[in-house]
Amino acid sequence: CAVALFAVAMSAMTREPALRPMQFAGGRENLAVGALLVSKPELQDPNFVHTVVVLVQYNEEKGAFGLIVNRRTEAPLAKVLPHAKSGSTHLVYEGGPVQTDLLMALFRSQTKPEDSQAVTGNVYETANSEAIAKMAGASEPQLFHAYAGYCGWGEGQLENEVQAGAWMVMRPDAGVLLDDDPDSL
Repeated sequence: CAVALFAVAMSAMTREPALRPMQFAGGRENLAVGALLVSKPELQDPNFVHTVVVLVQYNEEKGAFGLIVNRRTEAPLAKVLPHAKSGSTHLVYEGGPVQTDLLMALFRSQTKPEDSQAVTGNVYETANSEAIAKMAGASEPQLFHAYAGYCGWGEGQLENEVQAGAWMVMRPDAGVLLDDDPDSL
């Protein structure tokens, strides 16, 4: 009995962190702004292995772009954005492999701020560097995340990747987008 208890205790100590549950939405017919793309093990592109992407823009004819929400770097925002307050505790996320010199942010707001677009619920996106610097000085980490770069797909490309089984499409979840433990995703 003591051996069994020891084995259960060791198993609990070595178990990987619990993953945040997300609700499966279906296939390519559920692609829309705010949808979450979870990479499947079959997706071998090193840019997207073990990633969760939120779609920030989506249009069947024009393509899509999104941000990887679970790749936090060790780079402080003040190092990437010179006019951000140097005391900011915000770390920059790797938003994707495209245009990595572009800084964007996801943030919570009760009203739609200027120079932003709605993503889901009360979560918005902006690429306005002045607004990002201002939020960095005033926002708590669970209300604001900054991203260097983004993910982009041309017309039909994302739909084909979903059809081929590279991505699971999940329902929008505002809580996932600003989770302070990206490894839980």
